[in-house]
Amino acid sequence: MFLPTPIQKPRIPIWVGGFWPRRGPFERAAKWDGTIPLVLPERLPKPEDIKDILGFIRQRRIDLAGFDIVNIG
Repeated sequence: MFLPTPIQKPRIPIWVGGFWPRRGPFERAAKWDGTIPLVLPERLPKPEDIKDILGFIRQRRIDLAGFDIVNIG
């Protein structure tokens, strides 16, 4: 049991990190609350990368409501 109990419901958000275009991390991210992507070869995502990642996620979710994508660049 974790104390104090998180305020967020049903739980704290789970964001999955990964290197695009590796599919595995983004398939997992689509099942959770968001992603923090990087791009191979190890660089920050450009706007067109974010568009591609969101398209990939969109194909695996009913909608993007409640899904976050964090660009640290």
